[in-house]
Amino acid sequence: MNGKKEINGILCQLPLPPQLSDKEVIARIDPAKDVDAFHPENVGAIMIGDYRFCLHPARVMELIHSTGTDLTGKRAVVLGRSNIVGKPMGYAAAA
Repeated sequence: MNGKKEINGILCQLPLPPQLSDKEVIARIDPAKDVDAFHPENVGAIMIGDYRFCLHPARVMELIHSTGTDLTGKRAVVLGRSNIVGKPMGYAAAA
């Protein structure tokens, strides 16, 4: 799938069956096609604020900003630590 031009993005639905390693499968996905941003290269990009894809936390923030709500000085509680929502949202909220 990485080498096929007609495939634009790859989603790896976790958890995988126990005989497969999540880390090994994710590492084999081309970072440019890693839609959930699970690849270590994309996780690193997120941590420096480089959102290559419109990730779930970015969508949440866009929805909030579209209402005209000023978030300056506001506090947020992020429940959960998933790699695709909780951790990036917690990082975005702290920034």
